[in-house]
Amino acid sequence: MHILVVEDDDSLAQGIATALRQNSYTVVVLRDGVSADAALSGPAKYDMVVLDLTLPGMDGSEVLRRMRERNNRTPVLVLTARATLEDRVLNLNAGADDYVTKPFALAELEARIKALLRRSPSVNVASGEFSIILDAANRALRIGDKSVDLSEREVEIMKALCKSPNEVVKREKILARLTMNEEGDAQISLEVYIHRLRHKLERTGVELKTVRGLGYMLVCPP
Repeated sequence: MHILVVEDDDSLAQGIATALRQNSYTVVVLRDGVSADAALSGPAKYDMVVLDLTLPGMDGSEVLRRMRERNNRTPVLVLTARATLEDRVLNLNAGADDYVTKPFALAELEARIKALLRRSPSVNVASGEFSIILDAANRALRIGDKSVDLSEREVEIMKALCKSPNEVVKREKILARLTMNEEGDAQISLEVYIHRLRHKLERTGVELKTVRGLGYMLVCPP
């Protein structure tokens, strides 16, 4: 799971990032609204955004508004020092999925993040009587009556493939999901993950094909 934390207070940002990484999340930290807006407009995909409202460059409310205008439905947990009922209602109406009022305990933040991620819809692919359900929260792929356990990186790859079954998904699109905080050669890493996924998909009726020079295709039965 990839989480974008946008918080200009360095100690708070690092505290949140450390706590989330200890829970096996991949975390990217940004400290201003302009950078956050650019990141959320780019090819990288996030499963959750933790967004402070008071940011330099562009405030969090504007970042959120622009996200929703682009039809980006990524869950957003707002961090705010504004505790009035009016402020909370405004944030939720603007597209926030939940909020935490500062100061807060990291345990509460983690619990709210987990709750929002559980609410995130699974990817469901149907082909005739055949179905694939990608349960990202539990890192599981259910194909008919079979279940396959996935690593975090494999979940990211399958998210891209399951959204476009029987179609070529460009290599660059998948790499964009893997290169956030990825160390070493991302291309080599991708080949390793694809090899592992092929092995896991054996005898499930689903095939993962390489389309040379373009990308990959998840081939489902008719």
